[in-house]
Amino acid sequence: MKLQQGALGTVVEVFSDGVLLVEFANEKGQAYAIVELPAGALVKVVREPLELA
Repeated sequence: MKLQQGALGTVVEVFSDGVLLVEFANEKGQAYAIVELPAGALVKVVREPLELA
């Protein structure tokens, strides 16, 4: 499967050589790809919880 640029994934394991195991899942939580990627290929995205008013 070819991943689109901008796909959101979750790092599930970090290897000693700087390679990361990343899982990509749909909105239902079903994984559609699990790939090894170099750390430099990723952009960190942080989703902060919304504060209640």
